Amino acid sequence: EWAIDHIRVTDTSTSTAASQGAIIFSESFNTAPTIGGPKWASISGGVFKIPDCGSIDLPGASSLAAFFQQTGTRSIQTQRLNLVNARTLLFRVLIGGTSSTSTCEPAEANEDVVVEYQPSGNSSYTRLKLLAYNGYLTATTVTIALPIAAQTAATAIRWRQLEHGGSNTGEWAIDAIEISSSPIATPTLTTIFSDNFDASSTAPGTKWSAFFGGTFSTPDCGSIDLSGFSSEAAFFSGSATSRYIQTVALDLSFARSLSFRMRIGGSDGCDPADDDEDVVVEYKPAGSSSFRQLMLLPYN
Repeated sequence: EWAIDHIRVTDTSTSTAASQGAIIFSESFNTAPTIGGPKWASISGGVFKIPDCGSIDLPGASSLAAFFQQTGTRSIQTQRLNLVNARTLLFRVLIGGTSSTSTCEPAEANEDVVVEYQPSGNSSYTRLKLLAYNGYLTATTVTIALPIAAQTAATAIRWRQLEHGGSNTGEWAIDAIEISSSPIATPTLTTIFSDNFDASSTAPGTKWSAFFGGTFSTPDCGSIDLSGFSSEAAFFSGSATSRYIQTVALDLSFARSLSFRMRIGGSDGCDPADDDEDVVVEYKPAGSSSFRQLMLLPYN
């Protein structure tokens, strides 16, 4: 069984960072940097070039990037940087590609990229963020709040692909890297779509075009919503072969984020899910007849 609840699609009316702040480190790859120079300690399995998938930088900037498509380990690491006053890491990333003109194939499961840091006086790396193999098929700006443990006088930042299928498979690129002293602001959100699955939820209806293999009810595992909200959810436990829920066509021209509460399986009334009983979040843009994967939610 699985359930979703407290769904929100919002736009943001503030910028990502609270203010520009002091730029501590930046790299737009306007020219190929020197490995062993002041910014970069190493690069493996990649080169500085225009990605085969196309430029991932912002308009008006250089189209060069750190592009990884070679055999062996794929990673790039900064020199040890003074990040005592650093608060935010920002960069552009693309993993695989979906454009009809792109020569980059979509990455496969386990071809994720991780962002890691190595603080002063430490020989091991700590993960900052996992960039899922299927979550960055178009160039995306990623913002990470740096933890206190990373704010040392000699911290190295590393991007590394966990695995890949060989040359010209699971390609990825990073660009427009910036570390600044600005903390990430809490954005002002405008809700475009929401559903807490209270008594008014219907399908088909004004919000949902299709609902199969489930009910609007309190999950057998218990409520998954936030305190103070209705305990009902879209709960899938029927014997139907397909289990899904689909919104009506929404105007998402200004949408920037999707959030929801989720549970798959359980140990208190719901059976644990088995291998391959994952749930996917998909979207179908205007004018398209097919769905594209936005996120895979593993069964465990």
